[in-house]
Amino acid sequence: MKKDYSLIHKPRRYFAWAWPLIILIGLIVSMQSFALSFVRENDLFSWPLKEFAAVKTAVARSSEKTKPEHGFTQKSKGMKTRALPLADPCTNITTLPCEQVNVTLPFNLNFDGNEGGLADKNGATVGFTMVGDLSGTPVATDSISATAVPKGYKPSRLTVADGKLNIRTNSGIAFQTNNNQVNALGAGILADGRVVFETTVINPFNGTKSEQAGLWVGLNDKTFLKLSISGNKVEMRKELNDASSSLTTTASPDQRITGVIDNLNLKTVRLRMVADFVTNTLEGYYSTDGVAYANVGTAYTSGTNPAAINIADMALAGKTIYAGIYATHRTNTSALTYSFDNFSIKNYEFPMITAPYRINAGGIQRTVGSVVYNADDIYARLAGNVSNVSYTGLPSTVKVPELYYERRLGSKFSYYLPIANGRYTVNLHFVENFQGAVGGRIFDVNFEGNTLLDNLDIFSEVGKTNVLIKTIETQVSDGVLNIDFIASKDNAIINAIEILPVTPPNEAPVFASATYSFNKDEATTVGAGIGQVSATDAADQTVRYSITAGNQSSKFAIDSESGAITLAGTLNYATDSVYVLTVQATDNAIPALSSSAEVTIRVNKPVAGNHTPVAALPISDQNAVTGTAFTYNVAAGTFTDEDSDPLTYTASLANDGSLPSWLSFDAANLSFSGTPDAAATYRIKLTANDGKVSASTEFNLVVNAAAAINHTPVAALPISDQNAVTGTAFTYNVAAGTFTDEDSDPLTYTASLASDGSLPSWLSFDAANLSFSGTPDAAATYRIKLTANDGKVSASTEFNLVVNAAAAINHAPVAALPLSDQVAVTGTAFTYNVAAGSFTDEDSDALTYTA
Repeated sequence: MKKDYSLIHKPRRYFAWAWPLIILIGLIVSMQSFALSFVRENDLFSWPLKEFAAVKTAVARSSEKTKPEHGFTQKSKGMKTRALPLADPCTNITTLPCEQVNVTLPFNLNFDGNEGGLADKNGATVGFTMVGDLSGTPVATDSISATAVPKGYKPSRLTVADGKLNIRTNSGIAFQTNNNQVNALGAGILADGRVVFETTVINPFNGTKSEQAGLWVGLNDKTFLKLSISGNKVEMRKELNDASSSLTTTASPDQRITGVIDNLNLKTVRLRMVADFVTNTLEGYYSTDGVAYANVGTAYTSGTNPAAINIADMALAGKTIYAGIYATHRTNTSALTYSFDNFSIKNYEFPMITAPYRINAGGIQRTVGSVVYNADDIYARLAGNVSNVSYTGLPSTVKVPELYYERRLGSKFSYYLPIANGRYTVNLHFVENFQGAVGGRIFDVNFEGNTLLDNLDIFSEVGKTNVLIKTIETQVSDGVLNIDFIASKDNAIINAIEILPVTPPNEAPVFASATYSFNKDEATTVGAGIGQVSATDAADQTVRYSITAGNQSSKFAIDSESGAITLAGTLNYATDSVYVLTVQATDNAIPALSSSAEVTIRVNKPVAGNHTPVAALPISDQNAVTGTAFTYNVAAGTFTDEDSDPLTYTASLANDGSLPSWLSFDAANLSFSGTPDAAATYRIKLTANDGKVSASTEFNLVVNAAAAINHTPVAALPISDQNAVTGTAFTYNVAAGTFTDEDSDPLTYTASLASDGSLPSWLSFDAANLSFSGTPDAAATYRIKLTANDGKVSASTEFNLVVNAAAAINHAPVAALPLSDQVAVTGTAFTYNVAAGSFTDEDSDALTYTA
């Protein structure tokens, strides 16, 4: 029989056996409670009980494998609730709550010690929210505690001071299966779009033991990307699941590296890594002046290994990844200190361009005549390579040969140009500078995904070192002009790009209505308004109106500019009750185009015994200003009625259209009011009706734009005092941005003494280049005033120019007269007087003598 050990069903039978078990269970529970209390009281973990309870509840409800945030998996199969709290799923990478690991972009760190995140050895915060997990075996000399959480975090090696983060290195590294990098600091982001990662390393160590520091981006220490400085070289490398190509030539798919850069260890080096998670490419750059950035993959020019690394197999897009900085002294026996000046992560922003826009492909800004070709430093989304090596053979008609020396080339590269939707003319400039035979270089050019230049061979069209310009017309419908260059033999190449607006064909003016109809009384006075027509055309076109048919006896006249029709002769209902005019609107294009509208004017039949009201007083034209309340009261007596009939009033546009929405008419008080919102000219018609017939008068209401408010230029940057030396050439260039203008008005510059007197005669000021120069002839101190004027008002800033006297040159005394030998006799007094002038001194200095 199967034994039953249930204490519930058979308490008496098994009590003697079970009571020791009950005591044991009680002891375990007591010890567990004591352990929990001890851990809490000694701060061995920092979970509040509320969070502990929440974790227990969450675990108890878990019934399947889950993948929490940040890419760390945790198995819940068979997991049971336990008294001590479970490990936080992020404790292997952070001391912060999990929700604080990921950051929003842009993310910028200046290392001021108050940016939150992890702490340094003094408790100042470093800004980073996580540290890379150390999944391998630590290097023994790195002294990593087996109980350290996170294992890869050693705050004792971190110091924030003077706006810099200093990392004292360890030996570990995240390379292939080592996976023991210490203090790989970072923050979590979503891998989406094109993202730029940047940092600055000050005077990076130059050694031969794989010492290195730089940027890292990835999932963990097995799958990541890095851009680092080592041995005065800059290297970009990809590692996927602990594997990275061991090739060190340009055939390596996982490495891009520069040659040795002179004195790199004595410079401030800026690193920039651009990861495009749409095209799955990675590019690395460095700069030693903060202005010009060089691509670390410049030497990689093959179709399979261009300057950018292919990261498609890493499948990072859409995942949470981590990015930050790291440093290691690797096999060096001594620790090093690397200083980082800043760190940032931001989405790549392509500024919007406006046609016309020109690019000097692969080069700096160049000016050809009055046309500016912009530097090619923004819109090459897939960069390829650039070159500025000169060559001979360009035609003499090329005035700026550098435009064609500088070029972008590669097996595949592309431009991404945000621009308003529309149709554009694109001129592509090419020069075949290398190939000397047909078929040496062949490539396609795609616009908006369509191949518009197929198998282009520059040499076959114009030969070598001649300029070829291809003109393409393309439509942009998605806000971006995409131009792709794809080589099938050698490299595709481009020297300059022009994006020009397409001039639309001229179109005839369009009338607001195809037909117009007006009614007028027989007694309408000559000169009174009949109605108004209007037509629109292109913004830069002027429209003129004329009556081309139906105007018998020239009864009507039309204002050629406004389209207002007036009565030019008396009306007679009995002879002519209806007039059908043809009105033509003509633009001023070349050739001019016209369109026509039909205007019907009906004469009202006179009413026996009744007299038509009369517009007795003309209404003068009125003026209003945008944004300012307008009021106009019509003068009493403007209309009269011989029969003294009561008059009712209405107001409309002269063409019988409604008044503009902002303008109200009070018929009871004969007043107009409102606040205009846009500049315009309106032809207003005021009509009086005696219950039988009407009379009207018209006037212009001109709404003027409010005068623009001018802002005074601002002296934004102070000019430090300057020093010069007499007899030595002096030059000083005023920094760009010293003056700013909120209205972006062009500024003109003048310089004078602070007293408004002229500059000293030796000192010149070049207003175009904002530079002072000259050679001072005497020591003095000048107070200089520099003034910027926006055409209306001025702003000034002042600085001292101290001219110091050049140090005087001393000339050595000269033995001018030789001293003859003298004879003395023992026991006899000897005297000898040295002749005056035996020594002379060019400076007339007082001489002292010794013998």
